[in-house]
Amino acid sequence: MTEPNISITWFVVLVVVIAAIQLSVARCLRLWFDRREARRPARMSLDETSVSQIVARLQAVAGNMAANAGGHCSEIAAQSQELKSTVADSPDAVRDAVFKVADQIVQSNEQLQAKLKTAIQRLEDQADYIRSQSNEARTDALTGLANRRAFDETITRRFSEWERTGTPLSLIMLDLDHFKLCNDTYGHQAGDAVLRLVATTLLENVREMDVVARFGGEELAVILPTAKLDQALKLAERIRTNIEQKRCRFEEHKIRVTASLGVAEARRGEDGLKFVGRADTAMYAAKQGGRNRTYHHDGTSCRRNEADPQGDAPKKTAAAEWSEIRNDLRRCLRQLAGEKES
Repeated sequence: MTEPNISITWFVVLVVVIAAIQLSVARCLRLWFDRREARRPARMSLDETSVSQIVARLQAVAGNMAANAGGHCSEIAAQSQELKSTVADSPDAVRDAVFKVADQIVQSNEQLQAKLKTAIQRLEDQADYIRSQSNEARTDALTGLANRRAFDETITRRFSEWERTGTPLSLIMLDLDHFKLCNDTYGHQAGDAVLRLVATTLLENVREMDVVARFGGEELAVILPTAKLDQALKLAERIRTNIEQKRCRFEEHKIRVTASLGVAEARRGEDGLKFVGRADTAMYAAKQGGRNRTYHHDGTSCRRNEADPQGDAPKKTAAAEWSEIRNDLRRCLRQLAGEKES
């Protein structure tokens, strides 16, 4: 009986060790989930109700996993105790008991694995839900571009990377010309169609690593990691000409769209806000310079892009600008009155 006693003792020790390991894993998983939930509100932009529901579901899954592991360990401990009670019996009884306990352990492990698989699937489903909610919270519903929140997060992260590594970083700010007049003339649905057209045009011209965002209203932005000023200016000019060449089809109308663009490259001695401000200042300089053109801010002042074919064209006078606006308004009034344009 000496050898069976030794074998059974080692077998019992092995079973207890396995049970302890499984219990430790379950506790670690639960602690990990709790810590993730503690950090989540600071990183996710979900509403409080969604967050509460997600936390409750994850805590329930973690609790079930811990309970399953605890129950499994209790079952193995009971089987081990039963095995110990048969040590003093005959060799045949010991052998039968060993086989019985081994079968029970196998079945218990299979059941635990099935439960853990179900729990993992539930966790993956929750992770997919969280990702979808996060994407919706960072996406502009009208254009499908990144929204202002996503822009702020990205520009902060990219500017910090530029400060650490010195890798070039440029920014294009874009504002649609006479957008309010477009809304007043053709309606807000036409304005929405124009914004979607411009958003598509931007996405067609940028690289995969670039981030196109709706900064606010009719103002859009393109974040250009690794791009120097001259590269950003070439892209801005390509975007400007592509927008100018397109017509937005809305009902029976073909709406002409133009945009004014401002470009800046990150410079030492400034923060992210000043960097964005320089690009925005250049954009407004482009509007004041006659619209439908590209300016850049070199850190001191705003300058016209030399590659702009309209760069040397004479600026429109205030009278000419008002004349265009009056003509557009007259056309709008005639359309409202049901008259046909001559």
